[in-house]
Amino acid sequence: MKSYPEKMNLFMFPYAGGNKYAFNSYTAHMPQGIRMVAVEPPGRGARVREPLLTSLDEMASDIFEKNKAAFSGDYAFFGHSMGSWLAYLVTQLIRKEGLPQPMHLFFSGSGNPAYYRPKVINHQLGREAFFKHLTDLGGLSEAIAGNDAMLNFFEPILRADFQAVETYKHTPYPPLAIPITSMIGSHEKNVTYEMATAWGHETNEGCEVLVFEGNHFFINKHNAEIASIIADRVQCRKTSQGAGNFVSQGSAMPYNI
Repeated sequence: MKSYPEKMNLFMFPYAGGNKYAFNSYTAHMPQGIRMVAVEPPGRGARVREPLLTSLDEMASDIFEKNKAAFSGDYAFFGHSMGSWLAYLVTQLIRKEGLPQPMHLFFSGSGNPAYYRPKVINHQLGREAFFKHLTDLGGLSEAIAGNDAMLNFFEPILRADFQAVETYKHTPYPPLAIPITSMIGSHEKNVTYEMATAWGHETNEGCEVLVFEGNHFFINKHNAEIASIIADRVQCRKTSQGAGNFVSQGSAMPYNI
């Protein structure tokens, strides 16, 4: 049996429309020493009474201020889709403040925001077209799609999050000294392997890209495997500070979500 870190926090950053419960299915698959910490932007879940934000930078600042006391010791970030960008931006704030940085960054279902070029402004679509886009991504369950009350509840949250992503203006940063694991689905509509490898431009410690069978929400079908990969990578990072186990830095290209 593998020996995992005695204790570490894994901060989980949700996708657009997601809340603190987005990764509950992962809890049963994490080794005992890894404590999942749910990150929740305002306007949803336990923070539903707070105003929604339509800026990724504002979301990142909010998350940083509410969690900075916990950014110490052994910890890592996992984010899916919009959550990857938020995890990246919070990491930049941590570095700016001189706090201990994450030991590993896990970016899922996303490409490097430096090369983001939206072709469609989804947050401005009509209701039918907007929800069709979500359905095409695999992010709208049948239970919600057939429930007008649920659609009415989630629509403003989703539109605010999409607006935050689609209006984001990237600021270049020096490469991080943190290894990155980038994960995508084999049938992603808007994130290709090349887009995922572009995360390698943001680190001097190597970037690996892993492809899983499925669409943009492959994370819901491979939670046990992804949890195992996370545990393996943080253990590797604790025992060897080099980048030898992290590979694949590819060419960047514009993409849209």
